[in-house]
Amino acid sequence: MIYLQAVRYIVFLNFVFLLVFVIRKKHKSKLNRVTAFFVFSMIIWSLSILISEFSENVILWLNIGAVGWIGFPSLFLCQTCVLTERKKILQKKFIYIVLILIPSFLIYMQWSGNMIESFEKCLLGWNNVWSDSIWPTVYFSYYTLFLFFSFSLLNKYKNQAVSVYRKKQVMTIIYSVIIVFLLGTVTDVILPRRGIYSIPTMASAFSVIWGIGMVYGIYRYGFLSITPETAASDIIYSMADALILCNFEGNIVTVNKTTLSLLGYSRQEIIGKPSSVLFKEPHEELFRETILVQLVNQGSVRKKDMAFQTKRGKVIPVNLSGSIVRGSRGEMAGVLYIARDMREIIKKNKEVEELYKHQANMREKLIEAKMKEKLKRQEKLAMIGRLTGSVGHEVRTPLSSIKNAIYYLKKYGSELGGRSGEYLDILSKEVDHIQEIAESLMDFSRSTKLDIQEVRITEVVDEVISSLKIEKSIKIVKNIPPEADRVNADFVKLKQLLENLFKNSCQSITETGKVCIKTEKTNSGIIMVVEDTGEGMGDEMRSRLFDPLYTTKSTGVGLGMAIVKDIVDAHKWNIKVESQKGTGTKFIIIVEENEK
Repeated sequence: MIYLQAVRYIVFLNFVFLLVFVIRKKHKSKLNRVTAFFVFSMIIWSLSILISEFSENVILWLNIGAVGWIGFPSLFLCQTCVLTERKKILQKKFIYIVLILIPSFLIYMQWSGNMIESFEKCLLGWNNVWSDSIWPTVYFSYYTLFLFFSFSLLNKYKNQAVSVYRKKQVMTIIYSVIIVFLLGTVTDVILPRRGIYSIPTMASAFSVIWGIGMVYGIYRYGFLSITPETAASDIIYSMADALILCNFEGNIVTVNKTTLSLLGYSRQEIIGKPSSVLFKEPHEELFRETILVQLVNQGSVRKKDMAFQTKRGKVIPVNLSGSIVRGSRGEMAGVLYIARDMREIIKKNKEVEELYKHQANMREKLIEAKMKEKLKRQEKLAMIGRLTGSVGHEVRTPLSSIKNAIYYLKKYGSELGGRSGEYLDILSKEVDHIQEIAESLMDFSRSTKLDIQEVRITEVVDEVISSLKIEKSIKIVKNIPPEADRVNADFVKLKQLLENLFKNSCQSITETGKVCIKTEKTNSGIIMVVEDTGEGMGDEMRSRLFDPLYTTKSTGVGLGMAIVKDIVDAHKWNIKVESQKGTGTKFIIIVEENEK
């Protein structure tokens, strides 16, 4: 009896020591906090059993201890989920309801006398007398299922762990808890249910085995704490690069998690295989003839471009480094390889290369555009010299007429009578001529900047017709269907373009004739056509039609059609001319709306 009490006292002190140690070690750690709750439940249980040995009110202390012996399976499962990093399980709210609700309900049933209803005095202490209700069976099922689920999680975690220290930590917990579970179930459940009361309840005493397992795990394998060995093991296990350790014969001894994820093997499939199985031909031959030779001769290799082959045959480019691992006497014990997955780096390099190419192309296009603009400006400046003579001649003629008209008006104004109106008409006409020349020069010299918007062609044509002085002998025909009446263009520039085309067509008609403007919808845009029944033009004139300063008329500086070409080019349209001498002329403007 005294020995049993001493054992229970040692159990109590063991759990108190564990609680203090866990709290002091790393109280902010989630695992340590859950473990502290679990240890506290064991303290309550062991303390209640210890006091009940000296108390006559055993049932009171049993009910107090129910917080421990009913609550520990739930707390142990919670501790296991944290230890095995089952974050998805812990993120589900209903799990916490199950972990709290079931043990709380069973504690209530114990306090109501529906599980352990009395005690039987035996030689070494008290023994439980379970009620005949269903609730003891519910309790047995609860702690069996919770502990079995905990063992399953621990065993799966052990099999997946690469760290040797992690494996030994988990094995220590599994073995200690299984021993306590089996022995405690026999003494506290099976024997009392069969009416055997010669052996007292020993589950709380057996729990010292679990406590010893915890202490052993803490001091031997760094459980609940960080040691150089566990830190190194965890770093290797979780490092981003693949790590492969081979023995002297070249067979794989261990790998980290990244290696398994990269190659698609399980740990059991790859351990013991020759290291050459990792490589894809011809890299396997390169590995044997170059990497291994350099390792033997120099002791290490650095950043060799190789290719791994996965379990499914996929080729993965890697950057491989390796070094000789030596034993305590300096002998060669094995080789450690570190491989970096280069797929993302290669992808980024290609993206950067494409970006550089794109930037280079953009720079070339920008330089080309600037050169074209510069060349265009130089061409226009060169034309100034040519314009001087032409403009001088064009302006000198109307200025002479204006000068003569003013002379006659001053000298003979009172004698002219009704003829003074004729001289005033001459003045007005020649001023308009000079203004037209000036406007042509201004339009041609300024850069063509566009204000693109949706424009109704009918509206532009109406303004053109109303602004031009068209002879009554010339008939204007419009054929603009609604589906081909809109275009994305600069309104002012389009009006200027059509004005010059209409002028050209009207000037080509000597007596009577017709000028037709029509549009047509196409798959990619529209076509605008200005067609006349005038004199037409020969091949030479048609080939030089859009050249600046080219004209066959007695008046004008030859800029109208050059301005037309500038406006068409600025809009990125195309213009074609169809004409033969004596058959009229057709201007075809092709608008590709899809290019906008």
